[in-house]
Amino acid sequence: MKQIFVFDSTPLMYLAKVYLLEKVLRLAEKNIIPQLVWEEVVQRGFLVGKEDASHVDLLIKKGLIGIDAIPLREEFLYNTHLSPPDRAVLIICKKHKGILIADDAEIRKTARIHGIEGHGSVYLLFLLLSQKRINKEEFKAALNSLVEKGWYCSIEFYTQTIAELEKRS
Repeated sequence: MKQIFVFDSTPLMYLAKVYLLEKVLRLAEKNIIPQLVWEEVVQRGFLVGKEDASHVDLLIKKGLIGIDAIPLREEFLYNTHLSPPDRAVLIICKKHKGILIADDAEIRKTARIHGIEGHGSVYLLFLLLSQKRINKEEFKAALNSLVEKGWYCSIEFYTQTIAELEKRS
């Protein structure tokens, strides 16, 4: 059964930068972003000339990403550590019983507290690998490209990811 992915800004931008976003979107039955994430990634991205903004906009126009303009509700307003777009992502996850796709540890921690499944960009790379949509070399190249384009991960996380990749046949 395919899932519903609800994207936060970072995975959306960086997977677009390494040209894997469309493959990732095809893993799910439905992909949703909050209006606030659209404003952050596409609207502001266009203003500063970000290439990933055009790519995300194209995928929205192709119907691979839906936009939900859900209002913020009280249950997530108490968490001042989360931005309004992050809170909107969590609300949409609850509304659609979706899987949170976010690289930020704080939003994933909050998601767990509220019973929401959450994963990051590397999880999606492993999912592409397990479904044979990319191979190990493409996985490693994508991970390196993510880091080169400014996506942050600790050295420990990077090393663990490569070790896990090497274990897979």
